[in-house]
Amino acid sequence: MKVLETLLFMFRNPVPLIVHFTCWFLLAAWGIVADDPFMEGTLPYIKVIVAPPASIGDYLKAASIIWDEIIEDLTRTGFWVLVVTPPFLICYREAVGNLKGITDEHRIWMAWYHRQQEATAEDDNFVEPAPPLKNMRVNSYFRKAQKTLLFMIRNPKLLLIHFLCWMITCFLLVLISILPDLANIVRAVENFARNFLSAAPYLAIVAAIFGLISSYQETRGTVKEVAKVQQTWAEWYCQQQEAKAQGVPFDVVPPLFRIY
Repeated sequence: MKVLETLLFMFRNPVPLIVHFTCWFLLAAWGIVADDPFMEGTLPYIKVIVAPPASIGDYLKAASIIWDEIIEDLTRTGFWVLVVTPPFLICYREAVGNLKGITDEHRIWMAWYHRQQEATAEDDNFVEPAPPLKNMRVNSYFRKAQKTLLFMIRNPKLLLIHFLCWMITCFLLVLISILPDLANIVRAVENFARNFLSAAPYLAIVAAIFGLISSYQETRGTVKEVAKVQQTWAEWYCQQQEAKAQGVPFDVVPPLFRIY
């Protein structure tokens, strides 16, 4: 159920997903354009097309050739899976962080609110202060990044979990690569052992990089949503205190957050 909730949250808030997919596509496109087949085969032809005096149509033709080659390389070799999977998983973990920030912080405030209402119903003087608002002012990018990095340093377990998950993902990708050889079990096992052991150091580096990115995004999502929840509750709390100081009734319901 949590997976479905997270996916719904992702698609209701699609901007991070679009940004990540765009960045990864541009990175993959750059890799294709910088590769030898393009540099030695297609690029000289492109230079001939756009050689002066070139028209707008020539430039459009060159762009079309580049685009067609990028799409062909992505779809022909199955490379698109490697382009789509990392940003999707990273965005998924960011959405997990978003939901965690919303639910945890909202739960803290709602518990405080219920205690306040119970004390009011019993005509008791409620003196418990509101939950702290130390995470509220993280609107700037650098402030948010600083808060995220500090949180990651204080909670290194998340980074380790992400690294292990990405390492398992790399393991599965290597396993998938030997599926055509499953008819010959012995050869398949030999190929898997050889491929995985030879690539293990590089896969560990990839897993470390992706683990750092995904754990950062998840933590950033938590920090960002905690700040939003605190900001909303702080505004409501200020209104309540103003009404209390003026001696007027305050019947505004506490903030509600639509998660999915």
